[in-house]
Amino acid sequence: MWRRVFELIVVPVKWFWSRYSECKEKKQWGKAISVLILSLIGMAFSLFLVAFGISKLVELLIVTVNKYPAIIAGVAGIVWLYVYVKHSTENTSNTNDVNRQIKERNLAKLREQAIQGYPTMLNVVYQTIRAEVENIGGNIPTFPAEVEMPEAHYVIKDGVVLYQFKLDKKDVKTICDDTMLKEYCNTLQYRVRTKLHNGEFPSVQIVDFRDQYGNGMDGIVVDHLDDFGRYYVIYAVYASPAYSEYRRLILQNAMSRTEQSSVITEDWNS
Repeated sequence: MWRRVFELIVVPVKWFWSRYSECKEKKQWGKAISVLILSLIGMAFSLFLVAFGISKLVELLIVTVNKYPAIIAGVAGIVWLYVYVKHSTENTSNTNDVNRQIKERNLAKLREQAIQGYPTMLNVVYQTIRAEVENIGGNIPTFPAEVEMPEAHYVIKDGVVLYQFKLDKKDVKTICDDTMLKEYCNTLQYRVRTKLHNGEFPSVQIVDFRDQYGNGMDGIVVDHLDDFGRYYVIYAVYASPAYSEYRRLILQNAMSRTEQSSVITEDWNS
């Protein structure tokens, strides 16, 4: 609204400059002065109209407020509510956009780190599997490519890069339970630890890692194994504060589920 009021006031000014150009070309200076005077009169008249309109509007508003204060308060409240919701929606949208951009940048960094760290992880897992394959029921791989997952070399979960590898099983008819898979995981982890401390992987800078909670872990961790019938999928990760937090949350969720299950069982028995 105020922009339109301003445009109304400057109409005579715009008219003056358009006519002044013509007068200047024809060197009609007397006419230019007349145009300036008319422009000033027009602008004064526009200012008078605006001031008169504003005064009448204020007068009408004062009279309305005195006669109908409740209605005015209600209208003002509704206007304020619409303006508030509009600004809140815009702020929320802007915040969501910023958060999305941050997540996209962080994800891009993780993908770049995953690609850079894959060759070393492949070598570590391949050498570890060859050393322990007889103890975990797998076929000995001849080349590193045999343990690579064809679909994806890694997955990203909760800000952590989990590298995934496969190992063909000797006995495809046997499905390992969680206890056996955990034992295989510990077996591989022990071999990784031994090789790291023996300096067999010079490209791995961190041999022992201690997290923010004081817990120690190896520089490379075999997170877990899954049994897919014909082969195992082995998940390995570089130790980091992010991975430590990831493991802590998993353990907390597992303990919470165990406690809930215990409560349900006790209630059922009672």
